[in-house]
Amino acid sequence: MPRGSGSFSAAGFAPHRVRVVERPVVPYIQWELNLLRVKNDHGECVRVLDAAEVAGDETEGSLPELCVLGGAAVYVLDHTSSGVPNGAVRHTDPATVNRARTLVQRLHGEGEPVEAYFRREIAGLPAPLGW
Repeated sequence: MPRGSGSFSAAGFAPHRVRVVERPVVPYIQWELNLLRVKNDHGECVRVLDAAEVAGDETEGSLPELCVLGGAAVYVLDHTSSGVPNGAVRHTDPATVNRARTLVQRLHGEGEPVEAYFRREIAGLPAPLGW
């Protein structure tokens, strides 16, 4: 479905997402990239980066999952060791929000459109089992 009615952009909301993908691609990521393609088609601008491309940003451990809400807040999402969502910490300090926003904007700019990544890396894989 092309961008338009029923899309994020039609509602005046322009979300952007960066998905970092580690190799080998596990079934969950394969499934999620299918979902992200649909979200991209509905106005969420999704870009993909290989984990090796963010290694320079991971000097203090893995990059956290971030949800940046404009200049107002950034949420650092937490997950259990098995990957189950476990809450988030909200930061509203302008300097912290700006650093997170700048990082996400840079990574988004360096990423590849999800559709191109999907066609090259995911489309030829067998369907993930158990998802």
